[in-house]
Amino acid sequence: MKNGKKKNAISRREFLKQASAVVGGGALISLVASSCEPATTSNAKPPSNNTGVNTTKEPGNNYVEYPPYIDVPLMEVPGSACDYFVATDRKYSPYHTWVFPLEDSIAQIGISDYFHKDCQLHICEIYAKVGLTLDAYLEDTFANIITDKISTDIVTPISGTVTEINPYVKDFLLDETFGRGWMIKVRLSNPDELSKLYTPEYYAYLISPNWSGTVPPMYSE
Repeated sequence: MKNGKKKNAISRREFLKQASAVVGGGALISLVASSCEPATTSNAKPPSNNTGVNTTKEPGNNYVEYPPYIDVPLMEVPGSACDYFVATDRKYSPYHTWVFPLEDSIAQIGISDYFHKDCQLHICEIYAKVGLTLDAYLEDTFANIITDKISTDIVTPISGTVTEINPYVKDFLLDETFGRGWMIKVRLSNPDELSKLYTPEYYAYLISPNWSGTVPPMYSE
């Protein structure tokens, strides 16, 4: 799939042209003029905390079965006015997506806490279908997002075949970004690509406005 972009969305290159900074030789989307509210003692909370939504919920007269809550290890990004968090058990791309490897060469893909908070995410549409082949080198896309700042497509951070779409993504994307808010699952066609994704510590360093200390390793051993 070389071109799955929506007609009303700008290209990834145009996205970078409008709102990017070059960090360490790679393009890192950095929406500097953030419109999120600074975190305070009362409103700061990790994105993967239990939001109080039970496994079942009743919209109208219909009960919906939700998957169990996922406990995710988190680190807070130093100096972030909007209280950004990074999950420490996965890898990250320069375009603020994460990859969480599962068993049998399957991996989950989602967007970062920084991405949705900084952009003020409103709408997320996953237009990829099960069986679709995605190529990271060709910058294939699988979803479209609309925010306060921009409308753009989400580029896949790894190559593979889509095996599952999260039917609950709209319920949990904002409050449980790293847990039940995952977007798609992919069967990896080139597992070596995982070694080229950022470590969580390095990703936190890139998005931190006030990092102190040494620069973390970009890639894991």
